[in-house]
Amino acid sequence: MSGSSILALSNLLKESQSEADKRSQNEEGGFNPGLIGDKKKKTTTIEDIVSEHNKNKKKNKNDIWDDDDINEEYIEEDPRTEPEYDLIYRQKVTTEDIYLGMSGKTPGFQDCDEMVITIKLPGVKKISDIDLTVYENKIDVRTSTYRLNLPLPKPVHENDGNAKWKKDKCELVLSLPLKKEFSF
Repeated sequence: MSGSSILALSNLLKESQSEADKRSQNEEGGFNPGLIGDKKKKTTTIEDIVSEHNKNKKKNKNDIWDDDDINEEYIEEDPRTEPEYDLIYRQKVTTEDIYLGMSGKTPGFQDCDEMVITIKLPGVKKISDIDLTVYENKIDVRTSTYRLNLPLPKPVHENDGNAKWKKDKCELVLSLPLKKEFSF
């Protein structure tokens, strides 16, 4: 191949400057998510979605009221104050755990056995004045002056707990065994 034929080949393969400019503009604007789908479709707002949902919503003939009939401003907060409380985890360890580390327990809360909640109820004189309900994921403590509705960070065995009333300190101490997902 001679030099003139290489030069002629290079001229054939070389694109003109205007063609190169057009191609670079197309590459910059390139393919993006906005080019997918129907170009005539307008953007959808939250209000559009809600109104479309309300249009398509089927009414149940057994419903005695609509969702719009419930006015949340009439739902009153409980006027009783929330008492102070402390939540700690308790772990049962033996000498083998402390000195030899044979059980494989760690100091983290994932190896704890119980959740201990101390609730300070100043002014409450008798344990009979306290209404306590323990659920798997929350506790509900009520007196005439206090109300504590506490979601628990970990599930507990609601029927296996223990409650003690410290009369001198006006404290209710709950010991609730934790539900463990895996026991090795």
